[in-house]
Amino acid sequence: MRSPLWFVVAAAIAILGFVGAGLYVWLRLDRFDLHVTRVVLPGSQIVHLDRAGPYMLYFEKRTFIDGQFTQSKVPEGLRVTLSSVATGTPVDLADSKSSVTYSLQGRDGEAILGFTISKPGQYRLAASLPSGRTEPKFVLAVGYGSGPTLIAGMFRTIGVAMALVFGGLGIASVIVAVTAVQRDKARRAASPPLGG
Repeated sequence: MRSPLWFVVAAAIAILGFVGAGLYVWLRLDRFDLHVTRVVLPGSQIVHLDRAGPYMLYFEKRTFIDGQFTQSKVPEGLRVTLSSVATGTPVDLADSKSSVTYSLQGRDGEAILGFTISKPGQYRLAASLPSGRTEPKFVLAVGYGSGPTLIAGMFRTIGVAMALVFGGLGIASVIVAVTAVQRDKARRAASPPLGG
């Protein structure tokens, strides 16, 4: 490992660690976005929930409606209901116990409600404003998972990303140190002894 090319190898490994961490995080964020169903309200929309279990309902403060970027806050007096299309049975909605937010692809969302369904299927999501107003329009997003599971997943993603970064830096550091020591030994061996 005396060749200076090993320093290039070390730099490449360090860079790969950062790139790998970035790709790992980006793929996880993209996967989250793919599993979120967005609807424009007020009014009612049919959403397909393909898994039984806990869900979070997010209000998107920054989002896109009809191709236009919009910013808004949760309207006062907003009422949200969810019911099974097949049976008409309402689903209990509870205030979000966790402060879960996200910022992804130009959208900022905040968890406002949580619910659990026992059977996958089609559900009617409805939202109304006081006095039956139909403006302003806003976006609600439905995503699978509860607050604690989402937070645990986030920490797991951060942990793996950090392991990739520090793993790459650690391997690169070992290569640099070994190469430097061996080059120094080779240089000393090639130097004539003093007074010889």
